[in-house]
Amino acid sequence: MNQSNEKPLDAGFTLRPQDDARFDDPIYWEGSVLKRLFGYIVDVLVLAALSAGIWIITALTLGLLAPIAALATTILPFLYHTAFIAKRGQTIGQKLAGIRVVDAATGSHPSLIQAFLLTVLFYISLSLAFVPLLYILFDPRDRFLHDILSNTRALNAETLNKAV
Repeated sequence: MNQSNEKPLDAGFTLRPQDDARFDDPIYWEGSVLKRLFGYIVDVLVLAALSAGIWIITALTLGLLAPIAALATTILPFLYHTAFIAKRGQTIGQKLAGIRVVDAATGSHPSLIQAFLLTVLFYISLSLAFVPLLYILFDPRDRFLHDILSNTRALNAETLNKAV
């Protein structure tokens, strides 16, 4: 008999610590998938504008900053998502979409490590032709695989604000 305090397997994963039970109520996550898609589209536009600014500055230096610009535009998405999610619980796009990312166990903002892990796993999912993102079709609580592995939840911000 298992006498540990671990939660039983959930879709193949043991979650430590246990998810906050209040997030089992669908009101927290219903409709979040389309909101997340909208939020990501906004984030892509924000990142494109920032990258364009970097390359305009590079052009003004007649290309002298090209290696630095290439590095900056490569790491920019990781810095953007990690910093905003760890600091505010939402990127600019997620804020406009009404989504907030929380630690699944506590309901607070994710830690810097969780935000970084979430971001890296998300971009790995994109690089694998979006296949890992299809996991959400089989998850009863509308979680992506990167949400589960980073122990975070993307929830409706308005519902979270009312609950606090």
